[in-house]
Amino acid sequence: MELAVIIFQQLLILIGISFIGFVLVKRSVLSQQTISEINQIIIKYLTPLLIVESFFQPFDQGQTQQMLIAMLVYGGIMLIRVVVGNLIYGRFQEGVSKFATVFGNVGFIGIPLTRAVFGPSMVIITTGILIINNFISWTIGLDMISVKETNRQPKFLQNSIIFAFAIGLFIRLLNLSLPPIMIKGVAQLTSIYSPLAMIVLGSYFVDLLAWEEYRDRRLWLTVVLRLLIWPFLTLGILIWIPHLSFETFYILMMILSGPCAMMTSLLSQIVGGDYLYGAKLVLLTTVGSTVTTPIMLYLSSWLYQSYYPYLN
Repeated sequence: MELAVIIFQQLLILIGISFIGFVLVKRSVLSQQTISEINQIIIKYLTPLLIVESFFQPFDQGQTQQMLIAMLVYGGIMLIRVVVGNLIYGRFQEGVSKFATVFGNVGFIGIPLTRAVFGPSMVIITTGILIINNFISWTIGLDMISVKETNRQPKFLQNSIIFAFAIGLFIRLLNLSLPPIMIKGVAQLTSIYSPLAMIVLGSYFVDLLAWEEYRDRRLWLTVVLRLLIWPFLTLGILIWIPHLSFETFYILMMILSGPCAMMTSLLSQIVGGDYLYGAKLVLLTTVGSTVTTPIMLYLSSWLYQSYYPYLN
């Protein structure tokens, strides 16, 4: 119960910070151009730095093994969701809704929550999941959300993440001893990741206030599928997968039961789709997750501690 309360509190904090971003943009204190530049800083510099920081701990074979297991499990569940999504929505229909049910907000929500609950050392698990999430979203996900008439040629924009992962892995495998001043400097830089990410997230909601825009039944069907149906089914899958530590189990459920990815709107805009519809899904699932995610995580903790050791 204690961890679920921490998650609830952290989600409220993150959404509160995103509201600050909303107000700053609404009052023209920050322009969309500035927000775009902040987003570039987060993606190109802070995210890779955060990934490298997660490897500063001494080499732990068990933790590295858990990261690899998490990557395989997450990738497998994503592929299952893609197949089921095609059955529910149709192969070439409702691409934005389908994308929202499949991909979670690993970077802007998953990393801050992992850091808050388990500390920087466990971000390595989320880092592995982030790489799989980005790879699938820029390949299968891009095809899923594409508009046929659009001549799209976006590239897989993950070079910096892979590069940071390689550097971090190199540091950990060789057990390199870094100067304390460097470690403290990196920690101070990465501490601004979560606030900046939430300010950017809040800025996306400025033009989505009118209630009549939320009367579309497709929106609510997708929200229910993302926040309730899929998390329950995912929990039913995870409880049978052996060799998952509690931290890995919890992080996987935290991401897989959380809000949909911000890429839902971003990719829609890139390929000429309904990116405002995608932004509404991000808003609704982000707010809704403050209620559903702690409940799912409380249930996950109880099932793991009560039944997982006996089932595996």
